[in-house]
Formats: sequence, C-alpha cells, structure tokens
Amino acid sequence: MKQNEKKLYMIGNAHLDPVWLWPWQEGFQETKATFRSALDRMKEYDDFIFTSSSAQNYEWVEENDPAMFREIQGRVAEGRWVIVGGWWVQPDCNIPGGESFVRQGLYGQRYFKEKFGVTAKVGYNVDSFGH
Repeated sequence: MKQNEKKLYMIGNAHLDPVWLWPWQEGFQETKATFRSALDRMKEYDDFIFTSSSAQNYEWVEENDPAMFREIQGRVAEGRWVIVGGWWVQPDCNIPGGESFVRQGLYGQRYFKEKFGVTAKVGYNVDSFGH
C-alpha cells in the first residue's frame, strides 16, 4: 500500500433490542431474519464479516432453528461471524450496579465459550440507554 492510500473496512453488525419495544416473539423473528440475512450475505460475498452480541438471541436460534445455529457455529469457527460484547442481553448502563454487569458478562461469556468455543474479545455497548 502506498503512503497516502487508505483502506476502509466495513463490518456488518446487528444492533437488536428484541424485547425493548416488541413482544419477545416479534423480537425473536427479527433476530432470525437478521441472522438469516447475514448468513446469506456470507454466501454471496467471500469477504463479508458480521458481528453480533447478546447470547439470548443465539439461544433462541439454538432452541428454535438448530440448522441455522449450526451454520452460525461454522461461520464463527471460520472467523467470518465474530461474537462481540459478551453480554447476555445488551445492558442498561444507566441504573444497574456492578453485580448486574458482572453477571451479564459471566452468563454471556460462559454461553459463548460453551456453544462456540470463543469468548468476546471486543467490548460492545452501542446503546447505553438512559433516555
């Protein structure tokens, strides 16, 4: 790369709050649709990389669409689907105390390690709430 050349990386990401304004069933369907779209983009584009957090979303898929879950596991293993955040769900960072943050991380990271063989290495909190 020449001295003045710059490279731009764009990484697909899903910011899902599946139970904030939706009934959980609708949030679950949004999660499945988003995950399916990401998997489809990976089939279309060899260099497409995707990130997502919130272990709860993955558990819903694991329990309700095992084939999709196995597909995600394969993409995680090849490094094209990156687990970020490590939370069980995206946390409210305005009111909770330290113990709730620790448990969020503990449960989320434990799930990711058990199901994908990885823990999140990238901190991720795109919506700190407090509105």
